[in-house]
Amino acid sequence: MKSCNVYRIKMIREKSIKYQSSVSMSNQAAEVIRRTITECGQSDREQMVVLMLDVKNRIIGTNIVSVGSVSSSIVCLRELFKPVILANSAALIIGHNHPSGDLQPSVEDNNITKWIFAGAHLLGITLHDHLIINIESKEYYSYAGNNLL
Repeated sequence: MKSCNVYRIKMIREKSIKYQSSVSMSNQAAEVIRRTITECGQSDREQMVVLMLDVKNRIIGTNIVSVGSVSSSIVCLRELFKPVILANSAALIIGHNHPSGDLQPSVEDNNITKWIFAGAHLLGITLHDHLIINIESKEYYSYAGNNLL
């Protein structure tokens, strides 16, 4: 008789991040992404963060899904959607920092946004926004705010 392993999948909460309730979803999301990178990551490197949202678009969690170099970060869709699915998220907002401070999206930023949008659609999950944030200031670039989603 053969056997196979039985697995249980759990998410582990590492810590909590405090944030102010803001006027817009993008504004609030930018603050949480900025705090996630500064409190849990390395702000001198480009990092992709996913915010997981419930059916009422409340933030239920955040996860750093990719840590790159000073000028790029490789994002694997499987790794991005893993915490989203485990958290039973209905929607998500993604964001990353540009250590240079330049908020203009690159060709790679535009391409990954299209892939994530398509992947989310296939999974029945809503992608509300992709934000590019400046760690040093409160500035950010919003794909949704620029009608690019």
